[in-house]
Amino acid sequence: MRCVVCGVGNRLRGDDAAGPVVVDELRKKLGDSEELLFVDCGSAPENFLDKVVGFGARRVIVVDAVAMGAEPGAVEVVDVSRIRGFLHSTHQLPLSLFIRYLEKDAECEVVFVGVQPESVGFGSELSDACRKGVLRAVDVVCGLVGE
Repeated sequence: MRCVVCGVGNRLRGDDAAGPVVVDELRKKLGDSEELLFVDCGSAPENFLDKVVGFGARRVIVVDAVAMGAEPGAVEVVDVSRIRGFLHSTHQLPLSLFIRYLEKDAECEVVFVGVQPESVGFGSELSDACRKGVLRAVDVVCGLVGE
């Protein structure tokens, strides 16, 4: 099954970089192929819709730092219905709109993998807890890609 992994987040805001860093690690581990594409969407995933949809994937895995009320670095596959109802975001457009477009218009299955941030302060580094969470998220996404 063709699959796209989208890392969403701002590399200049500490743990908000979790999604793009997961994409970096997956690209090193698995590499892009005819069946698998990794996209660092930064803080504007809507700018990459043409690339994501044009790849023809049936599944899109979105990885992002998200406040889940868990310990920093925790990783969870989050039901996209929880994201759909959430309109506040650190991104340019709410992630819920990106997901809705992929599900409805592009007819993709969307899986959301959240990494609990510790700090998303501007200019801060990825925390140790989130760095460990990134490695756990890589393992989770590898499992999802293999399904």
